[in-house]
Amino acid sequence: MGRRINRIVEVISILLVIIITIYALTPIAKATVDELEGLTYSATTYNSSSNTYNYEFKNINSAVLGRGNQYFKYDKIPDKKINVFDSCKSKLNYFNILKAPPEIIIPPDTPLPIPFSTNGIDVSRWQNTIDWGKVKASGFTFAMIRAGYGRYHHQEDANFRVNMENAQRAGINRGVYWYSYAVSPAEARVEAQVCLDIIRGYKLEYPIMFDIEENMQKELGKEVVSDIIEAFCTTVEAQGYYVGVYSYKNFLTNYVRQDILDRYDVWLAEWCEQPTYKGNYGIWQYTSNGLVNGIEGRVDLNISYKNYPEIMKQNGLNGY
Repeated sequence: MGRRINRIVEVISILLVIIITIYALTPIAKATVDELEGLTYSATTYNSSSNTYNYEFKNINSAVLGRGNQYFKYDKIPDKKINVFDSCKSKLNYFNILKAPPEIIIPPDTPLPIPFSTNGIDVSRWQNTIDWGKVKASGFTFAMIRAGYGRYHHQEDANFRVNMENAQRAGINRGVYWYSYAVSPAEARVEAQVCLDIIRGYKLEYPIMFDIEENMQKELGKEVVSDIIEAFCTTVEAQGYYVGVYSYKNFLTNYVRQDILDRYDVWLAEWCEQPTYKGNYGIWQYTSNGLVNGIEGRVDLNISYKNYPEIMKQNGLNGY
């Protein structure tokens, strides 16, 4: 009987050694693309004071949330929900939910930068007199201000200079945009020169954006539209300014060549909870129906995802 017990103990010991060895040699599983599906329920609650949504996860103990090369790890709290900061105030906006073991961060051994985002508005004379101090106090840090439109100096926006001065006085970073009616590269270069004349002398923390969206421009086709954008942007860029292009999703997708979209920053107009535009963009205009203290009526609201003020100062652009 004693020998039988000793034999059983010996067998169990061997099995334990084998199990421990296999476990030790098995690599820790990492998140894969296959694990992206079906891991969350939709956001059920939104806390406006903390600007967070609660996402409920199924059968996992932690999650890695990320966009591009930026990732953040959140541990599940007892009620099986994870609080996620969402600057866009919309479900799953800009964040993919990835399954991962509790100790793993993707990518491994990579510092975790905090995504940059800040809120802004864009205005023209149609917003009338603006109380910029109240705008600043409402949490807006930048404004895209219309400098004018068309090919003539008398088409300067009537409120451009007062908006520029009062926004600066309130401590709001400024960029400008020029509304285009150009139907040829030659006309675009004229618009660019008039824009340069009007903005001369101002330091700008945000880009000069070329606003192209007219139906008559769409009718010219992708090649001509792209040449028009390039003509304006290269003219302004040659004078030491950071330039970009503003338009809406359909226009950018169907009427602008990819090399133009790759070269210049995009200011995307897509009024929805979650953009469906597939390209890159530095600023997103997410609504035209914003209500902001200090502005009468509706106003466009934007989020910037690039630290443009630092870009301008570090590279000596836009008057810096």
